[in-house]
Amino acid sequence: MVLKNQQHDAATYILSIIVEKDLFDRTDKLRENIIERLEKCVQLTKSEFSEAQSLQADCVPEARAMIIRAHKKLKGLESLIVLANLI
Repeated sequence: MVLKNQQHDAATYILSIIVEKDLFDRTDKLRENIIERLEKCVQLTKSEFSEAQSLQADCVPEARAMIIRAHKKLKGLESLIVLANLI
């Protein structure tokens, strides 16, 4: 049987792989509550996604890659939230 602490550590580790170090560090104060931390990461990533869409509307060349990265990150975060809720 996996202990709660091990489950929390596993979810935190996966989060560190999904998001970049800056975002991971910015949510460190929420480290004790993985669900809140994940939700904050989703919120911040949605902001990044919106910014990238705005840049795309302004024809910024890097915007498409930013949108793709944000979309992949959101999918990973949403999947991890599903798993974390099972903990």
